[in-house]
Amino acid sequence: MNFQITFDFNSSKFETLLSTTYYVDKTLLIKALFEEKTRKIVVTAPRRFGKSTNLDMIKRFVEIEMDREGKRISKTNYKLEPVKDTPTYDLFIKKDLEIIKHCEIMNEHFGRYPVVYADFKRNSFVQSFQDAVNFCKTVVSKSFQQHKYLKESKKLSGFEKERCKLWCEENDFDKDDVIRSLEELSRYLCRHFNKKKVFVFIDDFDAVIAKAIFKLKGGAELRDVVEFNKSLMFTLLKKCDESVDRIFITGISHIISRYLFDVEDIKLCAFLGKHEFVKFYGLTPEEVEHLFQISLISLHTPQSIEDAYDRYNAYTSENNEKIHNLWSILNFVVHGEIKDYWRMSLIIENFYEILKNSNIRLKVEELTHDKPINIEIPESISYQQIAHLRFFVLEPKERNSFYYVGLFFLYLFEQGYLSYHHNKEVSLPSNQIFVKVPNKELEEEFLESLTRYYVITFVRS
Repeated sequence: MNFQITFDFNSSKFETLLSTTYYVDKTLLIKALFEEKTRKIVVTAPRRFGKSTNLDMIKRFVEIEMDREGKRISKTNYKLEPVKDTPTYDLFIKKDLEIIKHCEIMNEHFGRYPVVYADFKRNSFVQSFQDAVNFCKTVVSKSFQQHKYLKESKKLSGFEKERCKLWCEENDFDKDDVIRSLEELSRYLCRHFNKKKVFVFIDDFDAVIAKAIFKLKGGAELRDVVEFNKSLMFTLLKKCDESVDRIFITGISHIISRYLFDVEDIKLCAFLGKHEFVKFYGLTPEEVEHLFQISLISLHTPQSIEDAYDRYNAYTSENNEKIHNLWSILNFVVHGEIKDYWRMSLIIENFYEILKNSNIRLKVEELTHDKPINIEIPESISYQQIAHLRFFVLEPKERNSFYYVGLFFLYLFEQGYLSYHHNKEVSLPSNQIFVKVPNKELEEEFLESLTRYYVITFVRS
């Protein structure tokens, strides 16, 4: 008897999830990517919205498959004919994925690119600038290790092969070496593959800063961490044109992305923003309905499904599209219980302290009563705004302006705790938007935080 896993919540690997019952086909993201004229793209979305799986999916689609000895698996001449003789090709074909219906994209792009893949999603603490450098050094080393064959490449000089060897061994490089590293790897791969331009994928680009922003003791050290990361990304983006075909980057914070990627010829795609990638991060109403229809759980009565829609109601995008939380819906479909799956007592450890700020507390109270609030979208992002966010979270009582309060709620918005709210009857300045809590799962999290605040305040009074 063939046993199929319903879903694997411990994996973000495309191939692993593809073999599960409740895999949702997002392969048309590949088509959207190649139809996009901009070749450098950054997509931000909250945790558990499918970013890593989508990135791995595109990587598997475009990469030249190599064996352990660094030899191409495909025997086809990829300059003249489509690649159709690899394990990954069989994977896409056998699962009858949507992208295979688009022959032009399959023939032109499948299995044709060297790939640089840097995954910054690490369970490491960043409590100093040196921690941040070491963190990135490990990420880069793992990127080089995916291409160990470069150590013996006939297309590289002796010095370059030695560099590859040292990176594979995670040698003691300094911060300037790290800053140049991803551009360096891209250049080596391009030359090794006879000047075939490279696809670069970066997952969780903002992880280092996110780990450091509320943990570092001094603001000056945070600035060093942020500027170091900006230099790493800037070097890759500005010096790679001769060796890189496309760059696709994902992360959580649009605030951080607007500062790090303040360069020309790059498209920043924010969570729920006006762009064609919105529907690929989270679940569309049609995808949710399909999952409910194929659910194997007998407890899914019409009433329980109605309760699920109520509990896990969709976010609303800037274009008024509906997007559901991927994690919550999949957990409900697998387990058949109306529970709180995605929330985790908010993302800020001292949220109780932040509620001591009356402006924050009043707005949270409005949100828990299903009322929208308006926040400001800054025209541009400087390092100071990242620093101000840190200061506000660590010392919320001292800052009460609309600017600071708005920056804090903008942070909650990009973390997935708020949604766009469209109100045609009220006109706001062009730099402001209405936001509200999208569903009961998150509303109750805010409510519990408020309740805890009032209980503790009452006990102490």
